[in-house]
Amino acid sequence: MYRFPLTLVLTGCLAAAEVSDATRVIEAGGEGLTKAEFEELVRSRPVFEGQVQNPAQKRSLGLHFARAFALEGEARRRNIDQNPRVKLQIRSVVQQILAAELLAQLRADYRKDEQALRKRYDASRDMYSEPKVRHILIRTKGSAAAARPGVRELSDDEARQKAAQLLSQLKAGADFARLAHDHSDDIATRQNGGQIGIIHRGSMDARFENAAYTIAVGQVSEPVRTQFGYHLIRVDSREAQPFESVRDVVANDLAHQEIDRILAGGFKMNEEYFGKQ
Repeated sequence: MYRFPLTLVLTGCLAAAEVSDATRVIEAGGEGLTKAEFEELVRSRPVFEGQVQNPAQKRSLGLHFARAFALEGEARRRNIDQNPRVKLQIRSVVQQILAAELLAQLRADYRKDEQALRKRYDASRDMYSEPKVRHILIRTKGSAAAARPGVRELSDDEARQKAAQLLSQLKAGADFARLAHDHSDDIATRQNGGQIGIIHRGSMDARFENAAYTIAVGQVSEPVRTQFGYHLIRVDSREAQPFESVRDVVANDLAHQEIDRILAGGFKMNEEYFGKQ
C-alpha cells in the first residue's frame, strides 16, 4: 500500500453539486487538481468516463490520480525530472500527445470548412464509395483464422509465395471465384467464390480496408498481410455514399493530407549518421 501525504476531497458524503469547478479535489506535494481539471482529464480518456458515474469507481479513479500526483511530487523533489535521460523520455511522450492533438484540431477545423470538404469529395468520389469485395485468403501458421481440416499450415514465406502464384494465375486470366473456391482458407466465403460483400469504413483490418478502398473496380490487389494471413482482394463494384454520411471521413483525410504536407518539409536528418534513403 502507498503511504504518501495527500488529501483527497472525493468522498461520497460531499455531493458533486457542493463542489465548485475551482475547488481542489486532489492535493499532493503542494500541487493540486481542481474539480474542472479532474473532469477534463476523465473526458480526455474514454476508458475512464463510465467510472465517474459510480461513486465507488469514482473514488477509485480519484485515488489513481492522487497516487500519481504523490509519486510525481516526490520524483520532482528528488530532481528526477532534471535527469537528461528522463527529460528525453518526457519530451517523447509530450511529442506524441501534441501530434495527436494537432491531428484532432486539424480534423475539427476541416469539419467546419464546407468548401474544402465539398471540393475533396467531388474530386475523389470513388474513394468515398463503399466497395463490394471478394477475396482469397492464404492462411499462415498461427493465424487468427480457423484452420481448414486436413490442410497443412504454411509458414509466412510459403503463404506469401502461394498468394503470389495465385495472383499470377489471376493476371493470366484465371477465374477468381474458382480459385477462391479451390484455395481460399476463409471457410465462411470460399464456397461462394470469396464473396464478402460491402466493406464499411472501420469494419475490417486497416490494411485490408485500405486496399479495398483504393484499388479500381475489377482490379486484384497485391497480397495484403493481416493477422489472418495473405489476402488477394478484388473489388467487384462500388456503392456511392452521400456527402453527409462521409463528411467526417473526408475531414479526416484532409487532416492527414495536411500532416503529410507538414512532414514533407518539416525536418532534416543527418545522412552521415542515418544514411541516405
